[in-house]
Amino acid sequence: MQFISNFIKVYYNSKKVNALFLLLGLFYGWNLVSQNNTNKEFITIKNAPETPINLIAQDQIGHLWMATSQGLFQFDGTEFLHYNTKNNLATNHVHTISIKKDSLFIGTNTHLSIKVRSNFYHYESKKINKIIFHKGVSYIATDEGIAYFSKSGIHPIEINTQLDFAKINDINFYRGAFYIASNRGFWRIEQLINPIKTTKINAQTYSKLLQNGTELIAVENTNKIDVFKESKRTQTKQSISNIASVAIIEDEIWIASTNEAIEILEVVSYLFKRKINKYNSKLSSNSVSTIFNDEQKNIWISTKNEGLIVYKNAKPKTHKPSLFLEGLKVSYKALDTINPNDYKKVLPLKANQSTISFQYKTVDLLHPNKIEYRWTLNAETSSWSRTNSVLFRDLKPGNYTFSVQSRTLGKQLSAPREIRFSIAVPYYKKTWFLLSLCAFTILLFIALMIRYLRITKRKNEEKIASLQLKNHLLSLEQKALQLQMNPHFIFNVLNGIKAAGNAGNKDEMNKSINKFATLLRAILNNSRTDEVALNEEIKTLKNYIELEQMMNSKSFGYEIIKQLSGIDPEEILIPPMLLQPFIENSIKHGIQPLQKEGFLVLKFEVKDQFLHCSIDDNGVGLQQANANKKSHKSVAIAVNRARIENLSGKNSFTIRELKEKENTIGTRVWFKIPLKTDY
Repeated sequence: MQFISNFIKVYYNSKKVNALFLLLGLFYGWNLVSQNNTNKEFITIKNAPETPINLIAQDQIGHLWMATSQGLFQFDGTEFLHYNTKNNLATNHVHTISIKKDSLFIGTNTHLSIKVRSNFYHYESKKINKIIFHKGVSYIATDEGIAYFSKSGIHPIEINTQLDFAKINDINFYRGAFYIASNRGFWRIEQLINPIKTTKINAQTYSKLLQNGTELIAVENTNKIDVFKESKRTQTKQSISNIASVAIIEDEIWIASTNEAIEILEVVSYLFKRKINKYNSKLSSNSVSTIFNDEQKNIWISTKNEGLIVYKNAKPKTHKPSLFLEGLKVSYKALDTINPNDYKKVLPLKANQSTISFQYKTVDLLHPNKIEYRWTLNAETSSWSRTNSVLFRDLKPGNYTFSVQSRTLGKQLSAPREIRFSIAVPYYKKTWFLLSLCAFTILLFIALMIRYLRITKRKNEEKIASLQLKNHLLSLEQKALQLQMNPHFIFNVLNGIKAAGNAGNKDEMNKSINKFATLLRAILNNSRTDEVALNEEIKTLKNYIELEQMMNSKSFGYEIIKQLSGIDPEEILIPPMLLQPFIENSIKHGIQPLQKEGFLVLKFEVKDQFLHCSIDDNGVGLQQANANKKSHKSVAIAVNRARIENLSGKNSFTIRELKEKENTIGTRVWFKIPLKTDY
């Protein structure tokens, strides 16, 4: 009825037709509307995005790509593949899409994202409203002016103070110049980069641009259709409000609105033809966000409540299907370095890359399950099937040609898609390798013989060195045993015992004899073994120190400290009489010259898998003691130092003076030996 009322309106305005033509026109128009409606089959797409679609684009394979506020969707007629921030997108707010060969340019509110086969690349930007390509340059309309894209990123274009900060809604290259739709007017610019002349055609806000033959359609203030021929406005049509999308479909102009559904104009005269809304069609909502006409002339409509619907072309033209290689995997890894659809060379593969798979696709959006495929590899050909991939395992070395075709429901065949590849012969089967292997085997045998002789010689030398070291250690131990008891000390002990006897001090004499006998017995017993328990060694050292206290004219005290980290001293093993020469040296050369009472501290500490031993005295110090010795050199200390370094390596023995405010307060002998226990 909307058509009839508008037809009558046209009649009264023109006043150039009579009643007969009016009736004929009504009859013809009504039948035309009915025919147009019946020629389109209404289909609701299941599992479509639940959010309004901002824009729909179709790639060279035939997939539909949909920009939404919840990410990017790809539709192949069977299922929707969703891209969002969880799988490669920088943000979910996608506003526009442009397709360039096998690359998808995605404009969002914060980034330009480029999808090249399975890889995504992201570049920060202001909100992107449109992307166009002209002479190899990608131009971007943003909320803050116009920019262009290069491999180094997004670069703003300086035009003038108005456009540089304007919201650019659309760009269209029309009849030798760029036309700009913005919130600061409608502009004509002959070139965007380094512009020479800019012309402001109209000061109103413009949102959408669309070429219609030699004319340019522009949406003014979201509710008017302005028609321009070059820079001159030839017509202005009041249309529905809140225009979201404009498309030319066959001989009609379809205008989508977010609140008044769809209005259709005649493509040449721009006269109103009809409306499609929820009152006169199967649309369930008047909120239409976008309209798209695919390659098979099906009309896709995105609505707020219904999701995605399509007016199926009732009389589709028989066309030859297009087939594309979607993916190529070598040894189960995607080969993204080449585009298999454009690769004209022979793809070289290594000998270990003998497993290869192909994924191919023909898209028929409304009959996705009617596509069949057949492949050929050299002389082998498969039967027709709906499987759109094939895997070849462990191919032999050689040259191969892979070819694949598809056919549609009407048995129309696609052009074959072909790719050639070669698998190299394994190096171990090549003549040069076999000859090299023989030569290498001979050289290896010679080298092994030489190495065997060298190893044998080195082992003999190591055995000799080991025997020499053992002899040296035995010699050191023998010398240490010989020097463990100073003859002067024995002489002094015997004289002390004699003096005590002459003085009639039997108790002191007996005590001295007992301690001396105990000490001699311990020395003789310990000399028969390489190691003794730490508690036995401490007892022996106590006897020795107490005899020194009895025989020495200088009074001194002593203390023994044990910090063994919870280990019983009976379980720790130590070489016998290792500390005695250092204790004797401390008493004789450190404490003896003192003018005050001496003191001796023996400390045993377990730390880092080592037994740390130290002897501290409060004597005259190392420098004064060496001066007092004059030419005397302690052989016992040198021998024991060698024993310790043979056990623990270098940096395991030190003798140093103890200082307090630059004054010498004694001497410390420190060494460590590997911790050894008998459990």
